Amino acid sequence: MYCLTRNDMKFKDYFIPARTKANVITKPNTQTVDAPGVQLEISINLWNINNKPCPVSEVQIDNELQERAYGGAGSQFIGIVILTNTTEVYMDADDERYFDVDLYDWQVKRIFDDEIPKLEKGRHGYTKLRSVIEYLDNEFAVWVHDNCEFYTYTEEDIENGDCYGDAEAGDTTLSDKGIEQFENKKLEYQKKLEKIGFTYDFKGGLIWD
Repeated sequence: MYCLTRNDMKFKDYFIPARTKANVITKPNTQTVDAPGVQLEISINLWNINNKPCPVSEVQIDNELQERAYGGAGSQFIGIVILTNTTEVYMDADDERYFDVDLYDWQVKRIFDDEIPKLEKGRHGYTKLRSVIEYLDNEFAVWVHDNCEFYTYTEEDIENGDCYGDAEAGDTTLSDKGIEQFENKKLEYQKKLEKIGFTYDFKGGLIWD
């Protein structure tokens, strides 16, 4: 399970900007996010931290355990562990722990700003988180198809290997401008879900390796 930090964090020399990706070590024992007092531990890789005190290579060189292991390439200091709570991070909605969560009406209204589409309901009338994610990702996919700039591979691209794995001439991929358009719009869709404490890696109808 992963999460994103909501706000900037600073611990001594380490500055961790908002929206830094982290791994969740201790899984919260509740399906409710945004709940105060629900603690968890997260680990953050040094290379995911901007403005870190020194390059990762220097940290690895200075690690006193590096030369102790067999073969001369041993343990390395590559990250930090932080004790925090669920109000400080956005939790991954795609994790099996959360994907079938029921949402209250007020949560759904926050996501859609009161213009609520028809969504799947559970046995007790609650809206499924899964249904919300599928709706948003389908809507995002339509936007990507209609608005993002794509590049079409040529025979020369294929011959030069300037393409993804098994691409053929005529296949399309996002151009550099298209990737920027995609990422900016994706952030908008993530922020819709983050209003209730979740985040999600929206695909926009595209295949990502």
